[in-house]
Amino acid sequence: MRTLLRPEPVTETLVHESDDAELIVVGSPERYRLPAGSAAVQLPAFTHRPVVVVRRAGEARGLVVAGVDGSAGADAVLGFAIEEAALRDCDLRVVHAAWEPGAVPEAELALFTDRNRLFRTRAEMLDGAVHAWTRRYPEVRVQVSLQLERPREALLEAAAGADLLVVGDRGTGGLDPLLLGATSSAMLHHAPCTVAVVPVPRPAALQAA
Repeated sequence: MRTLLRPEPVTETLVHESDDAELIVVGSPERYRLPAGSAAVQLPAFTHRPVVVVRRAGEARGLVVAGVDGSAGADAVLGFAIEEAALRDCDLRVVHAAWEPGAVPEAELALFTDRNRLFRTRAEMLDGAVHAWTRRYPEVRVQVSLQLERPREALLEAAAGADLLVVGDRGTGGLDPLLLGATSSAMLHHAPCTVAVVPVPRPAALQAA
């Protein structure tokens, strides 16, 4: 461990120092509704490393919750979450809230006219994504929860009983924290437990740039 004192703002310093880091950990000054300019809000949008925003410690629940969708970042979220569950000797609950018609390709919009078909399609996707990780971590007890409701409501309900909530960034990145993604941003502001935001892995060519 080493201590570094720099004159730049906290977010700028942490982004700069995170180039060779595996993880960034920051504290949360408020349990709910973080200040817009806080490092906890800005870092997940500015950096390409997982960011853990630690809430005030409470009684351990023995549960890690992973919020996944059908995006490219879902595998990274699952990998981070199941590894944390293994390290903490916790159970893992994988939550997929499928009712998000505004965030799917146009070709998939027809699914939302048939709830049974939507459920079957998303269940198949979810089983395939989870299975690869349960084979690698057979010691972790995994529960899969597929819900036909909006992600924000489903994840906040699940987070109420969790020690850690893991979500993807889902945004486009850049200099605007709002580009983090609406659901991820809502979890940072409102989830009652510690939140980890895991970015989509960058191609090797971009990491080397």
